[in-house]
Amino acid sequence: MNKEKHERALGLYHVYKDKLYTVARRYLLDDDSAKDAVQELFVKIFENPKRIPLEPETAPYLYKMAVNMCIDQQRKRKRITTLKDLFFSKSKIEEQIQNRDEVDNLMKLLNDDMRFAVILSDMLELPVSEICFITGEQEGAVRTRLSRARAIMRESVKKEEVCYAGNC
Repeated sequence: MNKEKHERALGLYHVYKDKLYTVARRYLLDDDSAKDAVQELFVKIFENPKRIPLEPETAPYLYKMAVNMCIDQQRKRKRITTLKDLFFSKSKIEEQIQNRDEVDNLMKLLNDDMRFAVILSDMLELPVSEICFITGEQEGAVRTRLSRARAIMRESVKKEEVCYAGNC
């Protein structure tokens, strides 16, 4: 790989690695699988950085690649939930883990399309127009999907609050 191609690929890595990890993490709901997906994605980018379009189409293209990697991983592997030992003292770290688990549980309620829309909109804070570009869907469809996803999550949270109050 010549130096210019290498620099482009490396630049994409530094700019997008965390954002793509966030997409993969929320899509796959597993740290290790998300890291694997992002690693595979960047291996493909390093193999052929010329195929990545220039701005402003770079981010949507990479997000779509990330989702496709996640879908591939889901097809390749059965979801196996393992219990990981956490060696953290009770602190903000434990609280963050608990909050992340709550978000993961809410995300599990959504189908893949809803999950992807929520990730792009609420976690990456992309405008609806960019989500439309990434997904290839009309604005009304994206807005409806987001609205329904949020309603599902809101209803789940309300049910949990009622259960905590002892009225299950």
